[in-house]
Amino acid sequence: MDLIIHDAKLKKVAYIDNELQDTLSFYDDKWSRYLDTASSTFEFTVYKNGIKSDTVKQKAYRTLTERSFVSFKYNKRTYLFNVMKTEETETTIRCYCENLNLELLNEMAGPYKAKTKMSFVEYCNAFGLLVFGAITIGHNEIEDRERTLEWTGTDTKLKRLLSIANKFDAEIEFETILDEDSSLKSFILHIYKENDETNQGVGRRRIDLLPLEWLPDIRRNIDYSGMITAVRSTGKDGLTYDSASMTIKNVDGQVEFVKNEGDTFFRAPIAANLFPTQLRMSGSNLNDIYHERKYQTDYETVNELLSHSLRLLRQNAYPKIEFELEMTSAQVKEYG
Repeated sequence: MDLIIHDAKLKKVAYIDNELQDTLSFYDDKWSRYLDTASSTFEFTVYKNGIKSDTVKQKAYRTLTERSFVSFKYNKRTYLFNVMKTEETETTIRCYCENLNLELLNEMAGPYKAKTKMSFVEYCNAFGLLVFGAITIGHNEIEDRERTLEWTGTDTKLKRLLSIANKFDAEIEFETILDEDSSLKSFILHIYKENDETNQGVGRRRIDLLPLEWLPDIRRNIDYSGMITAVRSTGKDGLTYDSASMTIKNVDGQVEFVKNEGDTFFRAPIAANLFPTQLRMSGSNLNDIYHERKYQTDYETVNELLSHSLRLLRQNAYPKIEFELEMTSAQVKEYG
């Protein structure tokens, strides 16, 4: 894989390629992608050996600053990153990059209250999130959805965009398209229905790869913080779903999520039994095993409230598990 260095105007100015002797080479690279923020980060280190005696390397070295951009191709897609921070020593340059444009990272979106139901794209336009055409809508699986929403605070445009996606039960991702001269052609926002039993969401299922246990150097991180096993959502004008009922079973036929009629909480009984709360289980409350959370929303129907609570339980009822794979460049090429 080779990296392209762009200047502040996204003009291609240099290469970093481990297979070419007359360019800078890089190592210790780490590419992390995050579904919850629709973003990714890229870190890499450049070894400065031979720069002083090589004019080509000198040019690449001088352009690698906090005012530059870095791009690479992976699986026929181009990924463009802002160089956000560099750390330089006598022998190396370490670069920390983020893939979202600075307008979304730095510009702010203020309070807003919709007067009528609006679509996802209409909210994006209301907040100037599409940056006057610089960001275009690509794949959109929720064109027919509309919501009447309100925000009372101020957030970055990125956080506001993620909030809109959350309120529409959607997942988003960005795609960068470069022209042949490596300048920016388009920045595309794809919108998917949130992942569940019937919808894939961002990404795709891979059945063509080796099982994970066959791959070397796997690190598993488990995070138990933020677990929720019972949710009570209240809607606009005090709307509740106390009289509603809904039952979701897992593939083994067990009740995994349930909202019983008369119960004020939507519950995740399997998760609660696996990871019961300890402080609430005392005295006469031995059966109170749930980690409870209450939410105030602007939803106007009981079905929207039920969907909101179910989505929160799916996301938070179990520990978050993250796998990190240490792979060589040859393995990356082999497994895609």
